[in-house]
Amino acid sequence: MKGIWDFLSKRGFITWGLLLLTWQFASMVNPSEFLPGPLQTLRGGKEIVVSGVLFQYIGISFFRIFSGWFLGIICAVPIGLLIGQFNVVRRIFEPFINFFRFIPAIGFLTLFLMWFGVGEESKIAIIIYATTFPIIINTIAGVTGINNTTIQVALSQGATAYTDILHRNHSRIGTVYLYRS
Repeated sequence: MKGIWDFLSKRGFITWGLLLLTWQFASMVNPSEFLPGPLQTLRGGKEIVVSGVLFQYIGISFFRIFSGWFLGIICAVPIGLLIGQFNVVRRIFEPFINFFRFIPAIGFLTLFLMWFGVGEESKIAIIIYATTFPIIINTIAGVTGINNTTIQVALSQGATAYTDILHRNHSRIGTVYLYRS
């Protein structure tokens, strides 16, 4: 008996069983419109899987997530490169970035709904906002973390300012994204 108890408790089965029992009891006390029970929830889940609606909604959600993420990258990487490359730009824009990056995306939900409406635009804009600041900050860290000796070697080998920005930043920024994520 002790072996079965240890097996079940170490793997979390007891915790999940207690959670389901609590949920079932709470659903019996409250109306099903307010809190449906576990079996009623499973039946509803089966219904949306069989009808295909679940997969349609998953596809729409993936579209929103990847669109917002891609547009956030498109906006954030050039901004991070500029801020990281030029001290004047960094001094101007870093206070704004440090202010807005600590405001959670949910804090802008009402504003985005008013500005962009209830359609896809507001949902994608929230995701863009949520992804932009981490990407900007990591890009800045990648650019500013490059050793000056590396810059001088590249310039002495004939690199122009343009190729310097593109090529030296590419390898360092990739490393920063890998280790900070």
